[in-house]
Amino acid sequence: MKRDTFTDEIVSLSGHIKQMAYKMCQGNTENAKDIAQETLLKMLENKQLFKQGTNMISWAYAIMRNTYITQQNRETVYDTLTEESDDEPIEAPEISHFEILRCISYLPEELEWVILLRAEGHSYEFIASERNCAVSTVRGRLYTARRILQKMLSRD
Repeated sequence: MKRDTFTDEIVSLSGHIKQMAYKMCQGNTENAKDIAQETLLKMLENKQLFKQGTNMISWAYAIMRNTYITQQNRETVYDTLTEESDDEPIEAPEISHFEILRCISYLPEELEWVILLRAEGHSYEFIASERNCAVSTVRGRLYTARRILQKMLSRD
């Protein structure tokens, strides 16, 4: 089997890419891991775009920077969209707690855990550490769970 030198070079740079991501994410280990992984994946997927003679670490940094900026923009937009809805109870006074819990039990496991932990009053950071994911992931799952529950509980 012929070895792919391009892939070998990317693998050899992976440690350096992780260090760059850690610095870029200002020490946030979870975000750094996500950014580094996404960068390595994009490098492999876009092999055909790499120009011979280009410094591969510079190319990796450009991909990482763009990935980081995109992630930050998504989080900003998400925070803006959900800022008003954070911790809003579902307006349905005629629905019993039993029915709400029954609907929650039908959610996918990750959504169920996030909404139950948040209902118990835990912070996003606590939930993220318990579920081993980023805070932005917790926010996204909570948003999705709320929307699904609203649809399940609506009596239209």
